[in-house]
Amino acid sequence: MNRFVIGAFMSIAAIAISACGGSNGEGGAGTSQSDLVYETPPAKGPVDQVTWNLLREPTTVDPIKTQTEAEGPVVANMCESLLTVTPEFELVPGLAESYRMTNPTTWVYQLRPGVRFWNGKPVTTDDVVYSLERSFGKTSTASGSYWPTYFTRVQSIRATGADEITIKLTKPDALLNRILATPAGAVIEKASSQAAGADLGTPSVGVMCSGPFKFGSWTPGKSISLESNADYWDSDRVPLTKTLDFEFVDNDSAISSALKTGELEGMYEVPVSLVQQLQQAESGKLYFGPGTRFLAMYPTETSLLRDPKLREALFLAMDRGGIADGIFPGAAEPMKSLMPPTFAYEEEAFNSYLGSIPAASPEADLEAARKLVEEYGPQDRPLVLATEATPSTVEVANQIQSRAKEIGLEVKVDVLTPNQNSALWFDKGLRGKYDGFLAYTFVYNAEPLDFLVYFTPESYYNYGLYKNTEFNERFNDALGTYDDEARAKKVIEAYKIVDNELPWIPIVYQPQRLFINNEITGVPTSWAYVWSAWADRLGSN
Repeated sequence: MNRFVIGAFMSIAAIAISACGGSNGEGGAGTSQSDLVYETPPAKGPVDQVTWNLLREPTTVDPIKTQTEAEGPVVANMCESLLTVTPEFELVPGLAESYRMTNPTTWVYQLRPGVRFWNGKPVTTDDVVYSLERSFGKTSTASGSYWPTYFTRVQSIRATGADEITIKLTKPDALLNRILATPAGAVIEKASSQAAGADLGTPSVGVMCSGPFKFGSWTPGKSISLESNADYWDSDRVPLTKTLDFEFVDNDSAISSALKTGELEGMYEVPVSLVQQLQQAESGKLYFGPGTRFLAMYPTETSLLRDPKLREALFLAMDRGGIADGIFPGAAEPMKSLMPPTFAYEEEAFNSYLGSIPAASPEADLEAARKLVEEYGPQDRPLVLATEATPSTVEVANQIQSRAKEIGLEVKVDVLTPNQNSALWFDKGLRGKYDGFLAYTFVYNAEPLDFLVYFTPESYYNYGLYKNTEFNERFNDALGTYDDEARAKKVIEAYKIVDNELPWIPIVYQPQRLFINNEITGVPTSWAYVWSAWADRLGSN
């Protein structure tokens, strides 16, 4: 059955323009109850100390092992990348004061003069080459970097002048500079890194960078403390906050109490279970901002879900509007495409594509799903679905189980511990026990092409071993196209393929959720907070 994915979705552009509105006709009032904004109001003055909560405790502060919402917000305030993004997702210079393409396979980055690490030593081209090599270059495998998948077209990284770095590619790469604006492009001091060895990024050593905040201390299980870098190279962005303390409160009730009393003064990724009560809190304000995060189901290497009929049947059976309204009230929108809904360019083209996908008809979808199950034939065993222990995610899994029964599929749900759930991403043996698992995913940039990397043959995260020659051709064609308008058209053609074949099964999109105390302000509300310094403008309200 060849079809566009069916569902419902409110585009970011539409929300940002209207900042109000209601359901889109399929359920899911979602984010329409609140303005969707990119930043909180500017700060009026300095503060001595702010206590901020993280989604969970980081495992490291080494940039090359930073790929989640736990590590990212800490590392982004300390370790600067060659490029960075604004809260509106505009790509701008970072440690590189300028960059240029000399030909389609050669990019040159001019470093800012006079930038120093926190220990007073200058940032040199040797430090930059060393950092990029261990991130995605020749030494990345030995260093245990998480980033090489995104730089398969990089041929060499070398210093070509006193303050100049040149990256040569085997083929044009439209994602190169976007990914350089993440921790993949962060620069650390070579000497201290080599001296630290295996302890780099750990609580006892930390990291040596040049950003607006310095690593202070890390008490495992309790907090990480950052200190203002008074000698920061950009005098206009020396932090207004002297000390920024990160805590790791992970109990929803404790988070709610601490945010309401001011014990915690802010938090990104506020638990969805707290959205409605925090909207009524007098101590602060809950903001929604554009992001790229959504809940999906991931088939595994040995999964029955490698059969496209079963993937489509499960997708059609899901009541995504009901999930958004009933399980994530006011904090989610049902998805009808694998395309993340936040765009840094060509919004009209991407929104036009999303708008062309028909809305779902739940009863008709169930009937279509039953036919697909009949075409597949009798099950020789139940589908086993793993989920994290978060109550909302368990509830989604249970609803999927119930709807699957209606179309003739038997599904068993296995609730994992937090450690087991984290291990699923990296432990093939553990994944082999399940046909699929529910988890949140995101892309690093407001660039829909970024997400398609997951479905390429080289991707570590292509757990379902998805293969499609036409998709690969379209993806590679788009990756080699620098012109935004031309690339957007090619990206859309690639999405038409994966949206029909569903290598992953999208469920609901969730915008960024930020709660911030009335006494402070000045931070972005968009996804940019994960990879770009965000606390340097944090100050008094």
